[in-house]
Amino acid sequence: MKLLIAIVQDKDASRLSNDFIENDIRATRLSTTGGFLKSGNTTFMIGIDEERIDEVLSLIRESSHTRQQFMTPPVNLDAQLDSTSSYPIEVQVGGATVFVVPVEQFHQSSGEIMSKEAIERIITKQPKLAQHFMTVIGENELTHAYLFVGESGSGQVALAELIAMRLFCHNVDDTGMPCGVCYECQRIQTQEHPDVVEVKPDGQSIKVDQVRFLKSEFSKSAVEGNQKVFIVADAEKMTTSAANSLLKFIEEPTGNTIAILTTSNRSLILPTILSRTQIVEFPKLSLTQLRESAIESGIAKSTVNLAMAITNDIEQMKQFSENDWLAQVQVAVGKWFSKLTQRDDMAVIQIATDIMPLAQDKASQQVILDAMTAIWHETLNQHFQLKTAEQSAFPQQKAIIDKARLAINQRQLISIIQDCLETRREFLGNIGFQSIVESLTLKILSQLA
Repeated sequence: MKLLIAIVQDKDASRLSNDFIENDIRATRLSTTGGFLKSGNTTFMIGIDEERIDEVLSLIRESSHTRQQFMTPPVNLDAQLDSTSSYPIEVQVGGATVFVVPVEQFHQSSGEIMSKEAIERIITKQPKLAQHFMTVIGENELTHAYLFVGESGSGQVALAELIAMRLFCHNVDDTGMPCGVCYECQRIQTQEHPDVVEVKPDGQSIKVDQVRFLKSEFSKSAVEGNQKVFIVADAEKMTTSAANSLLKFIEEPTGNTIAILTTSNRSLILPTILSRTQIVEFPKLSLTQLRESAIESGIAKSTVNLAMAITNDIEQMKQFSENDWLAQVQVAVGKWFSKLTQRDDMAVIQIATDIMPLAQDKASQQVILDAMTAIWHETLNQHFQLKTAEQSAFPQQKAIIDKARLAINQRQLISIIQDCLETRREFLGNIGFQSIVESLTLKILSQLA
């Protein structure tokens, strides 16, 4: 295995890149600057078997031509005035500079498997939409701007990438789906394709520099073909000025461009953008699909059911799960529930010692109240045997919940759940969180006395 580094002029780069694609040679393409003219050039990095080096060098020679170019030499300010020449001179440019470096070790993940699995996931998650867009592309009827609207985790960005793969794929199958394994599909999956530009929030928002980059890319022609795709994830996180900047390009698309914006909150998108994009509503995921998407996003299996009991938004689930916060809530609420089922007055003290340290703000306090409601809901469901162990939001408390569903009658369980739900109304008022939870605890103890 050798690492081949080839530096060529920008004028030759697209032709050479196409030659690599046609000959199944994978290369990483970088924009670089340097050389005698200190101008822009392109660097290709290629991991290649030793027996194919001559083939690669031959392609580089055929695509990278030398040419004559006139330039004005830099003025030497230290020289005598009469010895300083500013007349253009003819120089030879172009060709290629190539380095062949031995590679001691080479590791590569199975991109083919990853891409195929990614395609299968989106087809499984949104089969009707996936097939619809493959048909639309096949009939050359894509609109220039779309807004994908759906809950976080419902596959908006994944479908946008699938559309991009279908547009650039060299080996579309009989069903109209991209292969997922060709060079174009691989680069789109790894966000390395120069004609597929993705912008995602940097932190909590899409920042000005990201929008400037997007505007710059909108104004450029395609690097390797005649088409460009722009994907803006979580478009509701753009500032108003950023959204207005983007609106100009949506209104006046340049060349053969397609823009796909995604959002989980349609109400936060500018009305002018809504009116100029084709809106695609994503169906809600089934509970099974939501669970799979949450786990794929990094939510722990031990807390995923609790997260789903609180919200359908995977981004919120991820926020709750940071630093194992949701797992700590699960443990604290479980202990509180255990004390209550034992009719132990220490449940009130346990609020101050275990629950209050986790209640940092209004958002976290609401989650804790929802978790308290969820554990009593689960007890009622177990009372009627409506849920399996795999669906439990509190698997660590299984034995205690099983015992409670036998010891507490249906009327008591319903009354307790009603008290839990009443805390939401109180929470919207001016009553302090600790007072609400302590009052709820005393009511439940009274119900169970």
